[in-house]
Amino acid sequence: MTGPKFCNQCGSSLKQGVKFCANCGSKVLSLPEQHEPNNEERIHSNPSPSGQVRFVYGNLKKKKSLGRWDNFTLVATNDKLIFALTTSEMLKRVASEAKERAKKEGKGLFGKWGAVMSSASLITDRYLGMEPDNILNETKGNFELSRSHLRSIKVNFKPIYNGVDDETPNSFEHKISFKTIQGDFDFISDNDPSHELAGFFGNIVN
Repeated sequence: MTGPKFCNQCGSSLKQGVKFCANCGSKVLSLPEQHEPNNEERIHSNPSPSGQVRFVYGNLKKKKSLGRWDNFTLVATNDKLIFALTTSEMLKRVASEAKERAKKEGKGLFGKWGAVMSSASLITDRYLGMEPDNILNETKGNFELSRSHLRSIKVNFKPIYNGVDDETPNSFEHKISFKTIQGDFDFISDNDPSHELAGFFGNIVN
């Protein structure tokens, strides 16, 4: 049995060996050792309880007005998809926690800076140890879709030019469209998510 890295109630990071969460006071439950499932297991494994988070993918951007964006993390179980909004308060909290850990580990200025820069990934990682209902209710703006309503996931990309060289793209913008019976839910990613999405959702990704 191993201790979880994050509280399954509030998602706060946990120190190894603690029995209660320092943030919300919830009892820390030990987790059985698990191996990382390969792509085939993700697609064809026997159904697990609906409360088990099986897949996360972060940094999905959704357009707002006036050129602004909201950032979401996709959290998937066997029967639903949760889109969890990343707030500025969450980013500040994980950055502060990362900086404090780096300080306790005796890291210097650059070590602390590196820890803060990589801390955003902790937001995605923490969802693996949380209950789906707690994720959904964590932040106003989170929403869920039933996997039975999901028809396909389309991934398209378009080149982004820097304005100097119109022949060579500077980068690519990837559009991810979750097509459901309720309509399309569109997001933008700086990276190509096709491989990761296909590894979990299978051939509905195209």
